[in-house]
Amino acid sequence: MDTLFLDGQRAVTAARQQNMVKLLNGHFSVKQICYHVDSIKLGVELETLFYIPVDQVYDFFYRTKWRFPRKIDFDSRSPEQVKIVNKVASQINACMRDIKAENNQMLVRIHEKNPVFISGKMLRVYLLTSIRTTVMQYASRDVAKAFERLGCEVYLDIEKDERESLNDNHILQSIYSFNPHIVININNPNHYFNLHPDVYNVVWYQDPTPDIRSGKPLPWRKRDLVFSAYPAFDELIRATGAPVVERQDMCVDLACFRNTTPRDARHKVVFIGSSYHHFLHAHPVEERIFHLLRDMFEQGEPIPDTLIQDLARQTGIPYIQINQYIFTCVVRNRSVEWLCELAPDLAWEVEVYGRFWDRIPLVAPYYRGELHHGEAVATVYNQARYALSPHQRLIKSQRLVEITACGAFPVVNDDRLYTEPPHWEDKILFYRTRDELWECLHREPQHDPGVIAESFSYDALARRVLDKVSADSGWMPPFQSETIGLDSERSSGLKGS
Repeated sequence: MDTLFLDGQRAVTAARQQNMVKLLNGHFSVKQICYHVDSIKLGVELETLFYIPVDQVYDFFYRTKWRFPRKIDFDSRSPEQVKIVNKVASQINACMRDIKAENNQMLVRIHEKNPVFISGKMLRVYLLTSIRTTVMQYASRDVAKAFERLGCEVYLDIEKDERESLNDNHILQSIYSFNPHIVININNPNHYFNLHPDVYNVVWYQDPTPDIRSGKPLPWRKRDLVFSAYPAFDELIRATGAPVVERQDMCVDLACFRNTTPRDARHKVVFIGSSYHHFLHAHPVEERIFHLLRDMFEQGEPIPDTLIQDLARQTGIPYIQINQYIFTCVVRNRSVEWLCELAPDLAWEVEVYGRFWDRIPLVAPYYRGELHHGEAVATVYNQARYALSPHQRLIKSQRLVEITACGAFPVVNDDRLYTEPPHWEDKILFYRTRDELWECLHREPQHDPGVIAESFSYDALARRVLDKVSADSGWMPPFQSETIGLDSERSSGLKGS
């Protein structure tokens, strides 16, 4: 745990060990922060070692964005250390109490602060995200850049490094000071912010989050704009009481994902994405469902949604667990395993990137590690002649757009029977079975897939939001929406942490 030490030498020892602290139910590991209140000069500087004078503990934690200690290390046999511990603990407790009280006051002030829409003047856009997310932080960054390119003033609230953890106080202070006209949220409506009724709150669901899986009503606002990335989420969101749910497909930063490599120079087949086997719980009922779906998938049999619903009713396993995790594991993992089975006989090199594939013996020889989102992913796609997109109930995906933007041929699981159009049959290579996957890797689409990516830009999303705000509020930008400049070379000057 992050710890405050009374003994500076013990703090130094712990900091040098670089112990890891697990956050967010163990999904992320970060280095332990080692605070100490020892006034003796230690002559050591480490990134996770920090000295706080005893009488400044309250002030430090009231203003810092660093994580609070969850433990105080002291010698309970020492009366002097016990005395210091009581003083330190009382300051931390008082700090937490006062922060909570200030939060309550800030919520009232935020609700009362009208942003005021002035035609001819561009709007302020606030986004909250975290470095402890994977896809979401990069989507938020790209959305922020798109609004900035359109002339908006943008505040991206995110930690500077892994030592920080934005608590409610920092977030609410930022919102109050920035006074946004538009708040952009991914996978969370963040109604806790208690925004002024005139503020537009954009909620874009890219995953089946707990708040929509619960089926319980949510306090939707009149100026909430609710977007769903996939059809599977639409009914879940409507069940929470959202009056209007609109489709907003996943986007791609076309300034980053672009074709830079001639096709003749490409000699690889790649897949980028995590294995889903870690979502399975070794539960006998789940395993029976997994093997049933896997057997059907192996034979290329269509798997209708009615079957998933029946399995949920019969077994008591939630529909969302079967559809989004077990079914996804079948389609994704088996497709990647097929690719690795075919690899020795292919003319192309096979490479697999992402998390957890090293634990699957069939895939491990072709596993090349994890990639940071953005340029690293674009670089790999630009090396690929073919790239795998193994989704169920989905043709248009962020993966498909990134693949096609980088000039690779998309090889997509054929679930056209159950997916909304467009399907781009002449631009995509579809497979249902292992043999069909082999055939895909020996031919090309009829037409260039690159055109698929053109309508999935973050700039199009930003323009869409501004058009909606304009139509609803009467606010007008200083120029017409369709002629807003999209100079991707413009330097980024995002405000924020």
